[in-house]
Formats: sequence, C-alpha cells, structure tokens
Amino acid sequence: MIICISNCQSPLLKKGVYTIRQSFTDPTVCNKTGGTAFHINEEPSWQLGGYSSWVFKEDSGRLIVLSNDKFVISGELAPTFDQKACHTFYVNMMFEPSKIRGRIVKDLFPKTYNKTVDTNKWSFYQPTVDSSVWYGTGCNHVYWIKYNFPESPMVSVGIGANGRNLNLGMYGYFPWSNVIEMNIDIIDPLKK
Repeated sequence: MIICISNCQSPLLKKGVYTIRQSFTDPTVCNKTGGTAFHINEEPSWQLGGYSSWVFKEDSGRLIVLSNDKFVISGELAPTFDQKACHTFYVNMMFEPSKIRGRIVKDLFPKTYNKTVDTNKWSFYQPTVDSSVWYGTGCNHVYWIKYNFPESPMVSVGIGANGRNLNLGMYGYFPWSNVIEMNIDIIDPLKK
C-alpha cells in the first residue's frame, strides 16, 4: 500500500447532499459495459433474487457528506434490466477517509490518464464495517447483506474514478459470497 502524502487528507467531497446514479460508459474514453451502479461478475445467486446488476430506482441515490468527512450512500436499488421487479434492496453504507491510497483501477483508455484524469487527485475511503448494509425490500424482505471487510477494500473518488466516463465518480468493490462492484457518478449539487 502507498501512504497518502496529502490528497487523502483533503477529500474532494464537501459537506452536503449529492445525487448519485449509475455510471454510463462514454465510448470516447472507455469500452467497458456501463449503466449499472452495482454488479457482480459471476452467476447471480438466489440471495440476490437471481439478478446480477442494480441501479438506484427513480434517482433515489444520495451521498451525504457529514461534518467529520465521512459519507453515507443510500437509496433504493432495483435490478438494472427489470426495475419493476420486486427483488429490491435499500443500500445504506458509510465510508470514512483513508490515510492510505487504495488500489487504483484504470478501466479508461490509457491515453485518458496521461491527459485528462489525474489519479493523484483522487481521494480514498474505507467502508465502516458496522454501517454498511443492503436491506432486502419487496420480495427480498427476508434478506440483508452486511459487509464484513477483513481487508478493508478502498473506494476511490475523483474525476474518472468510476472507470466509465470523465464525471466525478466513485469505484469500489465489496467482498461477499460474490464480489460486488460499484461504479457511480456523483452529481455536484451546485452544478445541477
């Protein structure tokens, strides 16, 4: 791990409420599939209602930056390709600033990092173990996913961090029985 000199000490996100949503792919900077907020790369499990990707239903995703620089993401998740399905979750996850830099995932075209995206300006956060849960709703009401982070994977926040476009975004992955990946755009409340 790389110790953070300065950027981890000054988070990009300021206190307030942001809208968050799935990251769509900009084909000029990436050839990966986009359009999901959370997804797994394996066969869907019965515990997830048989689905493998989710979006924030009806733009319900929120990121709230607290006065201590921690932030919470929350909102109702619906299956990406069947948003009327009853297999939904309510996500509520808290993150705190990290003093170490996490793994930098570079899913954009390499030339993008040389010209437009500066990973040195990204901030890194750790999920808080006791405050990171997907609560089952609808047909999933008997299920919940509580993340246990034995290795505390980092979440990166910054321009291009979502790995799908050049928006302010967030990327992370969370161990569960499957690995659940997150690619999210963060909409600055001042630039709506």
